[in-house]
Amino acid sequence: MATKTCFVLLGLALVFVFGALVAKNKWREANAAAGTLQGKWLTDPKLGICSHRTNASEVGGDSATPSALRLLWSSGIECFDLDVVQTRDGALLAAHPSRLQSFLSTTSPRNAGLRSDLYSHAQLKTWGASETAIPLLKDVAEEFSSLVRQKLLATVGSAGSAKDSLLLLDLKGAAFSRVGVTAVAHLVKELGIQDNTLVWVPDTHPRAAELVEAARQAAPELGLLQGFPDRRSGWGRTAVGDSFRAVGPVVNAPRELFAEAAARRLPAFAWLVNSRRDLLKAAEVGSRFVISDEPVAMLREAEASDARRRAGGGGHSARGCPQCAASVA
Repeated sequence: MATKTCFVLLGLALVFVFGALVAKNKWREANAAAGTLQGKWLTDPKLGICSHRTNASEVGGDSATPSALRLLWSSGIECFDLDVVQTRDGALLAAHPSRLQSFLSTTSPRNAGLRSDLYSHAQLKTWGASETAIPLLKDVAEEFSSLVRQKLLATVGSAGSAKDSLLLLDLKGAAFSRVGVTAVAHLVKELGIQDNTLVWVPDTHPRAAELVEAARQAAPELGLLQGFPDRRSGWGRTAVGDSFRAVGPVVNAPRELFAEAAARRLPAFAWLVNSRRDLLKAAEVGSRFVISDEPVAMLREAEASDARRRAGGGGHSARGCPQCAASVA
């Protein structure tokens, strides 16, 4: 009996070890696939759709929270523009300043106009900015990392399967500082999402060069996106253009900007794209991604335009169509 028990225990141990080795090997394969992602989305011809401010109201959710990100992901959106603010004690919060302000203002009128960096995270929570309403950046980034890893594990062998899964971090106010940029870079590196993250650097920021250098020192592999806030903004406003992996012009920016981005093989993230007309225009000028307040609707429109084109209906495609000028000029 004792011998039989030993054999049973040995068999169970072997099954456990074998299972662990299989799981470990599968995870290694997923990591290897993730390692091939860097740069793949730069040249993919399919137009990607990003959610502006990670706002899931279109599908019944809130904004800039882990649950909002999950809702959008389940709706087919895997690219997220996420604003980040910083508190006085260095906490990084996932929120646009106006969203944070809305919570503070409704809690106490005297808080109207207060900047997040003037107060500690504990004070802001007391005034209504709870972690449920205004989560830490770490919580949202961890959710994104988890979804990307799940996708990679489910599609081992399909290199580049998460190439369009992107987190665009737009650091606002005090968050866009050497300390803030360094903290963000370390977080992204810790979560292993360097290949799927870009930090938005506004073209008009007076200290852009210094802060880009801070990001480079903290995480050289971290991708940077040069943002252009309006039609008047153009190349050459900063001295760090060569450090960028992408650009973010408004959809109505001068065509020359899109052309130069294409010549330098930098993908363009056009914003804000909330109509079929703008979607077609973004595709026509060579955008690789669009950022939208209604990403699910724009995704469905892009899919419908593809279907019309495939069916020979004469419709213009919103995905990589170089002949759409006639419909949007």
